[in-house]
Amino acid sequence: MPHWTGNVYDLEDHSTQNDPPYVENNLNLGTMKHHKESHCIEKTGHLKSHPRADREENTFKCDLCQARFSQSGSLKRHLRTHGGEKPFKCDIHQSSFGQSGTLMTHLGIHSGEKPFKSDICQASFTESGTLKKHLRIHSGEKPFKCDICQASFSQSGTLKTHLRTHSGEKPFKCDLCQASFRHSASLKRHLRIHSGE
Repeated sequence: MPHWTGNVYDLEDHSTQNDPPYVENNLNLGTMKHHKESHCIEKTGHLKSHPRADREENTFKCDLCQARFSQSGSLKRHLRTHGGEKPFKCDIHQSSFGQSGTLMTHLGIHSGEKPFKSDICQASFTESGTLKKHLRIHSGEKPFKCDICQASFSQSGTLKTHLRTHSGEKPFKCDLCQASFRHSASLKRHLRIHSGE
């Protein structure tokens, strides 16, 4: 019979026993209907985070911003964003992170490991998101569009920089002569005038 083991149901004998039609869990989230769907069971025989149609979704609510989550662990991770808690620390230097996955990604910088590889070229990356951005070079995808002139960009940062041409914003300021620029590269070029390079 399935039993609650912390955050997963132990279902090793699920397909061979005559389980009751449901099991109440101790988080008062409702019931889990009896089923034998193989896609729900991991190799370890556990059922994790299975969506249950018979309970209200997004049961866990943040009291600070009203965001809702379907799992208690998701709420716990979210609460760290409000408190600034960063319990996952890098052993190599003083960096710390709010989520274990972010620490693991960071550790890839130290190891030099780049597990995310392009199928099109030989480029490889430490983060999956960076690979996704890179693949837009090959596909030509430009999902970030300017609402003013309809120009399209492959990176959100490039759109942000482009928007300065419409707003006139020049956030990069020279401390020596008060000149200002839209791009950090323009400020760096300008600073060579003062340094004599």
